[in-house]
Amino acid sequence: MFKKVIFSFQANFLVAILSLITTLITAKFLGSYGKGYLSIITIYISVVQLINEIFGVGTVLFLLKKYQMKEIFLISYFWFLMVSIVSTLVISFFNLIEKDLQVVFFFNTIFISVFMLNLRVVLNKMNIKWYNFLIILQPLILLLFLIQKGLTFFTVKDFLLFQLFSYSIISVVALIVLRKELKKDKLRYDNIKPLFVDSISLGIVNQTANFSQIINYRVSYFFIEKFVGLKAVGVFSIVLSFANVIWLFATSTGTLLGNEISKTDKLKKSSVAQFFKYMKISVFFTLLTLIIVYIIPSHVYVKLLNKDFSSVKPLLLMMAPAILMFTLAKILGYFFSSLGKMKINLYSSLAGLIPSVLLGYILVKEFKIFGAVMSCSISFIISSIVLLYFFLKEKYKFREII
Repeated sequence: MFKKVIFSFQANFLVAILSLITTLITAKFLGSYGKGYLSIITIYISVVQLINEIFGVGTVLFLLKKYQMKEIFLISYFWFLMVSIVSTLVISFFNLIEKDLQVVFFFNTIFISVFMLNLRVVLNKMNIKWYNFLIILQPLILLLFLIQKGLTFFTVKDFLLFQLFSYSIISVVALIVLRKELKKDKLRYDNIKPLFVDSISLGIVNQTANFSQIINYRVSYFFIEKFVGLKAVGVFSIVLSFANVIWLFATSTGTLLGNEISKTDKLKKSSVAQFFKYMKISVFFTLLTLIIVYIIPSHVYVKLLNKDFSSVKPLLLMMAPAILMFTLAKILGYFFSSLGKMKINLYSSLAGLIPSVLLGYILVKEFKIFGAVMSCSISFIISSIVLLYFFLKEKYKFREII
């Protein structure tokens, strides 16, 4: 398993580097205002994606124990289409984004969900090498499109269009990879109704948890936009982008371990012990990365981005304790999802939601972007403590010594 984790980490590390380069490019050439506007659009896409994933990634690993891949794809793709149509109409009605972005917004919401579903099934059904290859290819294609366009001359619309191309291309490639598995499956129409019921019951709980987590992450964007402006939103989005890179090892580990647990019918003592072992390793990797963030001089961040982002390093260091703590949540979320215990993830997200919303408004109004960092940090820490509590209860069932 350690070889798999390291192999997956290497792939995800390359993905993170490519994504970070893309983030730096968008920040440098769109500026803090353009990056802020792109971040707001990304939040809207994320919210639609959350609704899509009631029949998507959040439940697919658990559902693959009971249903055929072809059955899951059929109902999921139809759901993605319907939700994306309705969501785009709502976005259009309230004029939340510019009119010339609405079509590309619509297709992004569909293909990001299709991409994530297809890739998760590839991980479950096929060799991990294919999964790693495809997750690397997506940001690489996006970056190549940006380079081809000419780095200093792209717009927010160009970025969304190139992102759409990258997700749609990889989604099709993933289906080609899965073609033999799909041919094996026989579509059982009598399973559609129970699949729908199971997806709804699991998906709503899981996506309510994810929706709460998105609010924990992103509600500060809107508070910052209200009290400070879009430029500050751009800066804060870069801070969270760096945080996601720092959580890379934890995300890779949680994905693989969760996938392994999802293939078994009963939780084993060894599985719990393995999760605890890799949780400690992930915390170490996160701490090591935070030390590197501290060592890098501030002027390097300004040079990589531009002068608008001079506060990125102090903001990251201010959030460092919460980033370290939230490493636990990054892994344990996969643990409970793979067991079908989505309610525990919901409890964790709701616990973190209260400080995000209540404190967020007050702190951002009073301390600007630093207030956003404070409210997010408190939310991350509370969410992590709740997940750790339930995980230790699982360990206690097996009478293991921590």
